[in-house]
Amino acid sequence: MDQFRPERQGRYRPMVPKRIPRRIPDELFNALFAALKYNRDRALLAGWVSTGARAEELLTGREKDALPGQQLSA
Repeated sequence: MDQFRPERQGRYRPMVPKRIPRRIPDELFNALFAALKYNRDRALLAGWVSTGARAEELLTGREKDALPGQQLSA
């Protein structure tokens, strides 16, 4: 019989890579928000962040998809 070899992890439990956080720190967001020149741009940024939508959803959205009265972005 083969001798037992100590392993760092089990064979069928590979190490899961650490993921990079999918957000920016609050300080950077505040700096970005303050750097915007127009209130329209600030409103757009605030709307995009508050929806929690993915980039693809934001880029492929159409005007008819938004329901501003219900504060929804479909």
